[in-house]
Amino acid sequence: MTDRLSQACDYDVIPAQPDLVILHAYGWESSYDTLLRKLRQGTTADILVQRDHLLKDSELMEETDPARLAGTNPATWEYKNYVWLPRIAEANDCAVADVRGYWKRYCRVRWRFVHDLLADNTHPNEEGNRVMAEAVLAYLLTTTPTVPV
Repeated sequence: MTDRLSQACDYDVIPAQPDLVILHAYGWESSYDTLLRKLRQGTTADILVQRDHLLKDSELMEETDPARLAGTNPATWEYKNYVWLPRIAEANDCAVADVRGYWKRYCRVRWRFVHDLLADNTHPNEEGNRVMAEAVLAYLLTTTPTVPV
């Protein structure tokens, strides 16, 4: 959770003065913003935030257009990933890796269910972690990540 990461940041990240911080964290807007500001003020690192990976098959067909999500429930994964996360990232001069979109493409191309990539209801299994790493690496290497066939 971002509130806990924000507390640990002072001791674990800022003293290391990293060149790059890749952040995948759950949390609400205020604690996320606090964490990003703390990283911005305490380091000169480039910061890449990740959209959340999928948790349910129904998310394969979710709305992704921020304009269509305006006025919807801000507690939904769709709103978090396609409205406020990009807004917070932009306000803190951070890039956004579309891990969520990569997982969707991976599931479609490989005929996988979301639960095939999860160890439990939340955490990726070995395959899910590999897909997440591929998504981040694809973002870092290109501007349009593609799923290898």
